[in-house]
Amino acid sequence: MTPYFFEWPATDDHLIAIGKVVIESACLEFTLQLAIWQILGLPEEKASYITGHLGLDGRLTLFQEVAPSFFPKLAHGKLKEKIEAARKANTERNLIIHGLWEPGKDSPTNIHKYKKEKGVYALRHKNFTPKKIEIIAKQIAEANKGLLTLLNKHGLKPPEPPRTPSRPY
Repeated sequence: MTPYFFEWPATDDHLIAIGKVVIESACLEFTLQLAIWQILGLPEEKASYITGHLGLDGRLTLFQEVAPSFFPKLAHGKLKEKIEAARKANTERNLIIHGLWEPGKDSPTNIHKYKKEKGVYALRHKNFTPKKIEIIAKQIAEANKGLLTLLNKHGLKPPEPPRTPSRPY
């Protein structure tokens, strides 16, 4: 019987770049979460039940649904543009974070499933150098900055931090 074998092909530079993707994604998720909470007018203790289980794509969808009620004079094309930039960055993020990695010719290869047609899946290989991963991290950061700029420009400000923590951690 052949034993299971796993070799992590990523270099330290890959891991540093992947860490940047993770941090920038968390910032974007948090921005969306706070915006949704404020738009819905809910305190953190209640609002976290609505957004806590959602990933980035779910938060983008929810934000897209609730934002027009808060920004009635905002051109919806501008809002959609910012959301689509975030969605595009999230697609690349998902390849990096949730894909499977294997050794490649010049750089580790990320393998992931994609839907070819209804019910049929195929594997696709994509090479990710540390530089390419860092570009994706920057795209996520730019999407977050674009949303923050839009939110601030139209009167949505981050909430004041609580005087006492709502959770003991």
